[in-house]
Amino acid sequence: MNEAKEEIKKLRALKSFYYLISTKWYLLPLIILVLIPISYSFLRGLNTNYWDGAMGNWLATIFGIIGGIPIALEINKFITRQEEKRKLKEAKEKNQEIISFIKQELVFNLDRLKDRESDPNNLPPHPYQLDVWETFSDSGQISRIINSQVLNRIASAYSIIKIERFIEQNCYLAERGAFAYSGTERAMKLLLEDARRFDKQLRENTEYAIREIDKELEKR
Repeated sequence: MNEAKEEIKKLRALKSFYYLISTKWYLLPLIILVLIPISYSFLRGLNTNYWDGAMGNWLATIFGIIGGIPIALEINKFITRQEEKRKLKEAKEKNQEIISFIKQELVFNLDRLKDRESDPNNLPPHPYQLDVWETFSDSGQISRIINSQVLNRIASAYSIIKIERFIEQNCYLAERGAFAYSGTERAMKLLLEDARRFDKQLRENTEYAIREIDKELEKR
């Protein structure tokens, strides 16, 4: 009875081994590599020279692993830190580049506002610029502005700039476009009045945005 149970256990173990090899065949080379030195050790038996050499090699391997792994980990940490620093530096440089270009456009628009304030009853000859802002927005580069406060102030400035630009474009159409009619002068006057109502807010928002950009640029 006991012999039958032992045979059943052997068959189950053999079946489990075959199942393991068939499903995880990539373990076979590892098993072979382990079995070879074990089999050879049994063949050498009690040969003290063999075991002295084997233990020496084993200790050398263990010490190599113990000493090598921490060194390898430290090297990997150093490389990772250097890569993170490089990426952070690139992100900061890109942030500085983007907000510098935006500042130039905001300063230009602030100068255009002076023309409007000095002669509020006439249609300004130079429209506000949105090219830089729209280019960065459409390309997704705006997301590379690190400081959310700076981005918020810039967006607030451009929201008013867009309103005035839209009104002035309609004013131009009323004066020279296909929609011109006998009441053009009256329409232009009303449109210019609407546009000039935003001048103060435009100045405040733009100057605020420029100040925030200057603070960010000083962090170099």
